[in-house]
Amino acid sequence: MKTTIYVDPALKSVGNNAINAWKQALSKHGVDLEVKYEKLENGVGIAILDADNVTTRLDRTSDTVDVSNDSDFEMKELGGLTVSTVGMELVNVDKDDKLVKDNTITEAGLLKKAKYIVQVNTEALKSDKEIEKVLKHELGHVFGLQHDNSDSLMTTYYSDPIFTGEITDKDASLAADNIRHGKFCDCATCTGKVKPTKQKHKPVLRINYAKQTTVNYGE
Repeated sequence: MKTTIYVDPALKSVGNNAINAWKQALSKHGVDLEVKYEKLENGVGIAILDADNVTTRLDRTSDTVDVSNDSDFEMKELGGLTVSTVGMELVNVDKDDKLVKDNTITEAGLLKKAKYIVQVNTEALKSDKEIEKVLKHELGHVFGLQHDNSDSLMTTYYSDPIFTGEITDKDASLAADNIRHGKFCDCATCTGKVKPTKQKHKPVLRINYAKQTTVNYGE
């Protein structure tokens, strides 16, 4: 499976660690995750962004509710958030909204250069190790995993005692199965437009185009 990824420079080390952990876990289940790092403006499959408590939550940018209180649209109650940009509107984003922690991204339209955006609230997390654990959880959502409070990676809250931030064999197996069955691949083979060949098939990461998908990973 091939994908392109942008990692916020502030998260380069922990981001690489989290991605490599998933690469290793998926490889044990027959999925070769091939990653190419790109600039966000070039267009990427996944963008990993550094956030703080007052960074705008990207799952609420198209809400039609009263937006007079911007604090309701900030990351302060979340450790991490994953959102698909497909169909995402930015109607509630203005010049006063903070898009990333260090304000290096100020143009909201640039966010739609990524298909998935992972926001990590590093202000709310205590250490690089904790940030890395939350990143692995959020990448689990990218690969189709849902919250599971019996699972040590995919618990709803990172404060849950069961949460370890480690990718279990069950997590990797489910994610690999999602990829193999075309959930994240829209190539001609997986969509049935052409017949499979004897050549080894390498799925290409895609987004759920049907609707915007948001996943909260709360306090």
